[in-house]
Amino acid sequence: MSRVVDLWLRRDRTRTARYGRGRRWKAVRTDGRGGEVTRTFRTKDAATVWAHSATVATAPVTVAEWAGTWQGRQVHQRARSRETIRLRVEGDILPVLGGRRLDSLTRADVQDAVLAWTEKGLAPATVRLSYRYLSSMLREAVLEGIIPVSPAVRIRLPALPSEPVEVLTVGQVQQIADTIAPWARDAVLVAAATGLRPGE
Repeated sequence: MSRVVDLWLRRDRTRTARYGRGRRWKAVRTDGRGGEVTRTFRTKDAATVWAHSATVATAPVTVAEWAGTWQGRQVHQRARSRETIRLRVEGDILPVLGGRRLDSLTRADVQDAVLAWTEKGLAPATVRLSYRYLSSMLREAVLEGIIPVSPAVRIRLPALPSEPVEVLTVGQVQQIADTIAPWARDAVLVAAATGLRPGE
């Protein structure tokens, strides 16, 4: 986020130790990688123009560089989940997009990555997982101001195979209810009679 700071006067209009010496106005803007770039100017107008200029070059951030930062922030995930993220990022995302600059990615690039993973022979569920991590990385890059919008929108993903549902017969349900621990018998009968999902 860009801003301009008065180096001579504080907000309450009292003088700073630098009052009257050197350039008065400091312009601050993000460098696109989580850091800041500063420059001082004699006038507030010049500082404001530089701070808010979209033409000032920022340090390039590649997908690989951002992936490392993003992975380091996944502290809320369990150890196994972080390992899964690492495997999908290093095995799927980086080989296809790692060298690309974040700000150059297009929706077509993301769609091509999904196609490459599919042609590589990854299962549809794995492709969807890799895409979910890529999409999350790009959303966070938007929040950090590195890219204006995420290119991971309306991406076509491979369909998940539909598995046939095997419905238990009344006899099979009765056999389970008769052999399971007595305290769980009612749960078996209620689940079979109502069609509750396991999570319910």
